[in-house]
Amino acid sequence: MSMRLGIASSLEGETLINDFVEWLIANGAYINNKVKIKHMDENNKASPLGLVAIADMDAGEKICQIPPHLIIMPDDIQNSDDCPTIKATCNMLTEKGHPWAKYLLSQTHRNTPEFWSENGRFMLKKMTGDMLPPQYIDETLEELESECHGDVNDPIYLHAAMLVKSRADYSVLVPFYGMF
Repeated sequence: MSMRLGIASSLEGETLINDFVEWLIANGAYINNKVKIKHMDENNKASPLGLVAIADMDAGEKICQIPPHLIIMPDDIQNSDDCPTIKATCNMLTEKGHPWAKYLLSQTHRNTPEFWSENGRFMLKKMTGDMLPPQYIDETLEELESECHGDVNDPIYLHAAMLVKSRADYSVLVPFYGMF
């Protein structure tokens, strides 16, 4: 797959998932064999992929364990914003052949609410009673330029920033975590 932005076809998406999981395991991750990534509607290959239990699991049973060397995070997690994580994610996304990068590049772009139409944001607020962050694209773009010194006109950088804003916890981006 070339480095492009967009959604992978069903077959391509499944290949990306398999390559990604194989890469995780080859690099020391543990993935419980009682879970599988599959389409939420097995009869619809266009339905979203998600993590599904395929066998009974005991309470507290480990689903996965990702080694620290695969996690993208700033050196000083206590005193950091998202900028180092965005930069590292952007660098990873440009690594040719990187399985996690190939998977992330296949994901929908500009999917955070700030990129939605005004009507879409209104509907979200009406359904949830709140606006989920990030909310205002202009403020986010200004922050990315002024604080992170990022190029918001670069689609790869912008995708990395939105991945971190929507999937990271406290500036920590963990492979496989976004599939739960």
